[in-house]
Formats: sequence, C-alpha cells, structure tokens
Amino acid sequence: IVLPAIIASTGFMLVYFLCRELSNYLRVLMEGMDDVLEKQREKLNFPKELQPTQKLILSIAEDYQRNEKAALEDEEKKKDLIYLLAQDIKLPLSNILMYLELLEKEQRISPQLRKEFMASVLYKSMDLEEMINEFFDITRFNLRYAKWTPEHMYLDRMVEQVLDEYYQMLEEKSMKVDVQYEHQLPLYADNDKIARVLRDLLRNMNALGDANSTIVIQLMEHSAHYTIVMKGSVPHLSAYQIAHIFHNYYRLEDLHGSGKQHVLGLGIAKQIVDMHKGILRASSLQDTLQFYIDLPKETLEKEVAHA
Repeated sequence: IVLPAIIASTGFMLVYFLCRELSNYLRVLMEGMDDVLEKQREKLNFPKELQPTQKLILSIAEDYQRNEKAALEDEEKKKDLIYLLAQDIKLPLSNILMYLELLEKEQRISPQLRKEFMASVLYKSMDLEEMINEFFDITRFNLRYAKWTPEHMYLDRMVEQVLDEYYQMLEEKSMKVDVQYEHQLPLYADNDKIARVLRDLLRNMNALGDANSTIVIQLMEHSAHYTIVMKGSVPHLSAYQIAHIFHNYYRLEDLHGSGKQHVLGLGIAKQIVDMHKGILRASSLQDTLQFYIDLPKETLEKEVAHA
C-alpha cells in the first residue's frame, strides 16, 4: 500500500511542477507579446529556455509594426489622392456647364462655333469619364475579389482594338502609333484585364508624350512568352519617378509645364500582370519612355482561379 502511494504522490508532484513551469512559460509569453505588440517595446527579458521564442516574437512584432505603418501611409496617400481627384473632376465639369449654358442662352451662335462648343463638351466629358473611372478604381477595385475569366484570343488583335478606342484621343495631339509584329500571336489569358493594362499604358503615353510624335508598339514572340515593348517620345523621367511609376496612388507632375498633376493609375496594371505570372517594368532613356511587358503565352486556369 505504501509503495503505490509513494509512486502516485511522486507522479502527482512531477505533473504539478511541470504544469506550473509550463504555466509560467505561457504567462511570460503572453506578457511578452503584449509588451511588444501593444506597448511596442523593443526588448524582452525571457528566461534562457525561451530565447529562440523571444527572437521569433520580436521578428513578428517588427513585421507587424512595419506593415501597420505602411498601411497607415497608404491610407493617407489614398485620402490625399481622392481629394486631389475630386478637385480635378470639378474643372472639366465646370467647363461642360459653361459651354452648355452658352449654347442655351446664345441663340445667334454660328453653326461653326456651335460645332466647336459641342466638340469641346464631348472632349471634356471624356476627360471627366476618365477621372471618374480612376476614382472608382482607387476606391473600389480590388484584385483579390476580381473575377478572372481566361480565354483563348490573339494578342495582336487585342492591341489593334485598343488602338481603335484611342484613335480620337491620339488625333488631338497629332500622335501616331506604329504596331510591329510578324504574325498572329495566340494567347490564353483574361482578355479584359490584359486590355486594361494596354489601355493604361497607352493612355499614359498619350498624356505624357510629345505632340506630333509616334508611339511604337513591338510584339515579340519567344518560346513560352511574349514581350510587348511600348515606347514614345516623353521628357526624361528621373530615377525616383521610374521607381514609383507603378506604385498605387502615385501622381506625376505634368512634364509639359501646364502645372497639372497626372494620375498614372499603373499600380493596378502592375498587379494584373503579376497575377498573370508576367513582368511589367519601365525605363526612361534621354527623351524616350519605354514600357516592357513579359507575358506568358498560357496562364493556367487553376492559377488564375486561385488568384
């Protein structure tokens, strides 16, 4: 009777002390995590046995604080950009109202002048539509929840269709486009989203480019991917501007001296290409701006669905 009682007592004591030690370790861990995440302390005083855990907690805390800071900065940039966009939207809207009031009040306006006013209203409306689209992209567009619909298509035809959409806008600055490719280029990807990327690049080339210049678009085929090169005559961009050209909410000062800020909107384009397992980059050499897109010939449907 005595021997089993001694064994049971010893086992109970061992379990008790082990549980107490484990409870102390858990308490130290919880207090340490609270100190780091809530009180933002940079040092902990863990026992020797928990030193590896201490390093891991500090590493996680650094990542958490860095991500929190980046999120706050991104939110501030977003607020600033939305405010600036709202200011930009007011200008074409005011011009549209001015032209429409003139057309309504002045009955003796010549047909030629009336035609010019209507053309101005049309162009200002197009500018307003573009700004509103950018506004909605910034406030609502989220690639994580976007619907992806990959399909078989031809890259060269899609480029031609995008150019048809921007023909009138290019004509305003007397700009031309030279598309260079040798044969049809079959592609399996999300047609709408790749077209969105090309529109964003072409829109920026048109807005930043010199009047009476030519935008060259080269479509080159490789074994497993295509390379799209879009280049045009654009005043030289600094290394800082090139480094931030694909950042969300980045605004570029007008390069032609009008004092207007230009919303690039290329952050979403970069994300779309990344989701297709491609690469989008830019360079500025002297007075030539170039965009490069490396795009796989086939985007696996399961990868797109997962994205």
